[in-house]
Amino acid sequence: MKEEILAFLSQLPENLGGFFKEYKRPLTTVGLLIALLITFKILTGLVEIINEIPLIKPTFETVGLGYSAWFIYRYLLKAETRKELSADFNTLKEEILGKKS
Repeated sequence: MKEEILAFLSQLPENLGGFFKEYKRPLTTVGLLIALLITFKILTGLVEIINEIPLIKPTFETVGLGYSAWFIYRYLLKAETRKELSADFNTLKEEILGKKS
């Protein structure tokens, strides 16, 4: 029994190395998904904590409403500024996805 355990333990690094080499991509994917889930939980907790501070939540809401009003005034009220926004969006889309052939 002792010899079998020692033989198993002596081959353990080789077996683990082979396992990780064979399943490298799925293990990386699972690890990234777990890290993403943990990061999401931490960020959600931070946002909840920040919202509990008395004047922070209304301040953020006011800033968001102000930015939304500015964006509507700047880009959406006039046809020429809508064309400018559309051109900027299409340029960004082409940079990310690649130019059309």
